[in-house]
Amino acid sequence: LDMPDISYTDKKLPYASGVLEGEKARKFAHEAQEFIKSLKNEVKQDISIYIKNATHTLKEQEIGNALFSEYDKQMEALEHDIQNQEHVIAELEDIEQALHV
Repeated sequence: LDMPDISYTDKKLPYASGVLEGEKARKFAHEAQEFIKSLKNEVKQDISIYIKNATHTLKEQEIGNALFSEYDKQMEALEHDIQNQEHVIAELEDIEQALHV
């Protein structure tokens, strides 16, 4: 999964200098709260989009198949080896019986 390139550096923090009192303090506090609320909503939306995209990507990749495909190959090889060994044992038993006749 690719991590999205998310940046919030373009967001401008409310700015004030000096001692804030009265209406200036209330205005700054309100602007700061709005900034945080807006940023929080944007982050939630970005996370939601990432989760939807990740879920879609993972469903397409069929992770189960990817995880177990190697095991399936190994199982097939083992089954083939067992069949070959059974065949060799049968041939050896035939040879042994022919020698005892």
